[in-house]
Amino acid sequence: MATRSSVIATHLIAHAEACAAFARYARFRRDKTLFQRLRRTVDRHWRQWAIVAADETLVRRVGEFAGR
Repeated sequence: MATRSSVIATHLIAHAEACAAFARYARFRRDKTLFQRLRRTVDRHWRQWAIVAADETLVRRVGEFAGR
């Protein structure tokens, strides 16, 4: 049974990864303002998310969880 969580958790590196993906997508779309719009959106939400330290144990547990 799936449940809904009220907390979004991420790790600090996710911000850099998201920005890299936004930049690639903006270049693909040939839209010079898209990157900044996407980054502003994630930055607005970022303050509401729980930032967790991502050590190897946690990363491996998340990988196992993703496969369920």
